[in-house]
Amino acid sequence: RGPLDVKNGVGGLIEIEFLVQALILAYAADCPAIIAPRGLVATLEKLHAADLLSRGDYELLLEAGSYYGALRQISGLCLERDSDAIGQGATEMVLNAVQAPDAARLQAQLEQFREDVSAASTRVMAALRRIDGSTGAG
Repeated sequence: RGPLDVKNGVGGLIEIEFLVQALILAYAADCPAIIAPRGLVATLEKLHAADLLSRGDYELLLEAGSYYGALRQISGLCLERDSDAIGQGATEMVLNAVQAPDAARLQAQLEQFREDVSAASTRVMAALRRIDGSTGAG
């Protein structure tokens, strides 16, 4: 919720988690090791090790997941219950958590991650559709 909602929307944390689950569903029968890990980081590592994520997409999703996680943790502590506003004292904590010099840079970083995650998701899902179409599955 609010200006630091990194969970919902295009390129958000839910999109990363959906992408990870789609890869697991598509490849778990041939690569059961990818279903063993718990947590986003461990799962991304397994997907990359199994050559199911390119190095670039792996690094992006890992960085975005870490960034989103830091923002969720801090914003959960800082946002007032019935408000989308961040208290004045909490702003510095949020900026420090993601190493942003100011609120404008924070928003720019967040928008860039959302765009990049969305593009990675589109690439990976398109590859899954091509594989699905070529095998006759579906």
